[in-house]
Amino acid sequence: MEGSDGPPPEGSPEIRQRAYTASIAQAGTLAAPPLAGFSLAVIVLVLQQPRNFAYPDATLALLTCASLFFILAVQCAIATERVGLTQPDAFNLEDEERDQGNALREATRLAYNIALALFFAGITVALVPDDNPSTGRWIAIAVAGVGCLREAPWVLQALTSLHKDKFQLPMIWLGAVRFKEPTREPPPGPQEPHAVSERAGQRG
Repeated sequence: MEGSDGPPPEGSPEIRQRAYTASIAQAGTLAAPPLAGFSLAVIVLVLQQPRNFAYPDATLALLTCASLFFILAVQCAIATERVGLTQPDAFNLEDEERDQGNALREATRLAYNIALALFFAGITVALVPDDNPSTGRWIAIAVAGVGCLREAPWVLQALTSLHKDKFQLPMIWLGAVRFKEPTREPPPGPQEPHAVSERAGQRG
């Protein structure tokens, strides 16, 4: 079943839903890649100088998981945009296409929130020194720890707002779910010269 024939009015639930989906997709395509790169850079630093960290193994584990979920967020965000849920004509999508777009959006949101929580947890552990830390170090540890705790409610909210197909989420992350490409009619192109001449001959 297709959506309405005309575009929804400004401020309608359809417009707000598309804006929400677009914000999630942008978080996955714009914010997640540099954060994943930063996590990998810290991983390399820990591998090169493990003695400078009090808990190098825990830091590596947390940041490696964070990098993985950041990459998952990027992949799901790209798939969300490919389905067409962020496009101006998203209201014309069929129900099946809209459902798969919603599933990809929620997969993006949850992966990004989990990645941020793991990222701040890894930074918090990485800042813990072997010797007695200074006041500035304690402040940095506290700020990173607050960031990790602040992300926990977002993860729980994303988990509780999942749709009925939430058990399909791990399969989406693993790439085992194949989504149907949206069906859109191509825009009408310019008429060919011979077609125009034929019509003119018929009229003559």
